[in-house]
Amino acid sequence: MDNKTLYGRAGILLAYPVAYLYLRLLVQYIPFFEDEVKWFFPITCTVFTVLFIVWNELVMRSYGKKTRKEAYLWYGTMILTSVTSSIAPSVLLSVFAVHLCAVYCVLVSNGILYENRTGRFILLDLLNGGFVRTFPNMGHLFRDIGKLRNDPSRTPEDRSGRIAGVVMALAAIPVFVIVLALLSSLNDAFAGLVDKFFEILNFNWIFRNIGQTIARLIFAVPISLFLYGLLSSCAGSDGESERRSCDLMKAESERRRKVRSAVGASIIAVFDIIYTLFFVLEGNYLFSGIMGRLPDGYTFSSYARSGFFQLIAIMVINTGIYLAVRLFCRRKDNESSPAVKWMLTVLLLQSVLFSVLSFSKIFMYFYVYGYTPKRMLSMWATLVMAAGSVFLIRTLFRRKDMSGIWIYFTSFSYIVICLISGVLDFLF
Repeated sequence: MDNKTLYGRAGILLAYPVAYLYLRLLVQYIPFFEDEVKWFFPITCTVFTVLFIVWNELVMRSYGKKTRKEAYLWYGTMILTSVTSSIAPSVLLSVFAVHLCAVYCVLVSNGILYENRTGRFILLDLLNGGFVRTFPNMGHLFRDIGKLRNDPSRTPEDRSGRIAGVVMALAAIPVFVIVLALLSSLNDAFAGLVDKFFEILNFNWIFRNIGQTIARLIFAVPISLFLYGLLSSCAGSDGESERRSCDLMKAESERRRKVRSAVGASIIAVFDIIYTLFFVLEGNYLFSGIMGRLPDGYTFSSYARSGFFQLIAIMVINTGIYLAVRLFCRRKDNESSPAVKWMLTVLLLQSVLFSVLSFSKIFMYFYVYGYTPKRMLSMWATLVMAAGSVFLIRTLFRRKDMSGIWIYFTSFSYIVICLISGVLDFLF
């Protein structure tokens, strides 16, 4: 039996247990343990992550593929996000991030990316992995099982050997229990550990929630087909179809650029002037947080909340304006006109200033009243938005897409705030 066959069988065997863990994380429930043992959540999340990575590697090798170097970076990101999930400002956000990392790790490791790298097409990459590469390929598990069953290298001895292995494993269970009992009689501390172990592994929840248990076991079947379809379809592809689609989208983008540069620059200039006028009229209110004082008639909480989400919305709108201009305004030698470039630069610098103002509001609130998860997430969001504006400015002048660096910054900075949140939560 060659290595590919061994990897393929291991990948098929892991499909259901990994899918069951995925389902349990999806509903934020801890498998095999009592509900009150909340500290097992990061362990379960990390176990799922490690098993998923191993599973992906096995399926890839069953198709004769090797892992790309970039995948190891995302493997590490996924593991760190799982480990820090229990101390994160938002457990739900961490679980969602783990799901996104799982899909993206499969795409990156197999080279199934539209631009063949992490960049501006990441949303399309995730949609491709979450829908296109999954639902149409849910039958791949049955297909691969059939291939292995029809493997001409299989012999009657292989079948009898597997049966003998199962029998030996079952026979080892009572022997294991006897050994635990003997060791427990020799050492009280060891006996206490054994008793604690069996208290934690309390399966009474199966009988108390038999309906939910059966439902989860059933729903894990289509999820295993879904996940295996993602892994096998990516492992069996070279990614050329995605790259051809990317080339077509870029060519179509060139044809869409029909708006004159003067029109685009004029529209941006209107927003630049409005923001400048707003800064002049509301300067005392807006910059109070930066100077460490409150405007008249405000408390710390009312000042922090007042206008924060409006400022975030303005930053999002400015990013949309940038994208619209880049998509529809004419370019020369794939570069925007100087007028458009400088108007966009002013717009993005104003977005950075809005980010600084938003951050100062929340930081003042944080400094006076202390840590809460929402305040930490709000400060992180403003930093991510500011970094996005800075990277867009660099894209304008360097003629090099910086979105990949911003994606890495967003991912790693989230792990950092999870660690900081854990420390602050412990201290306060």
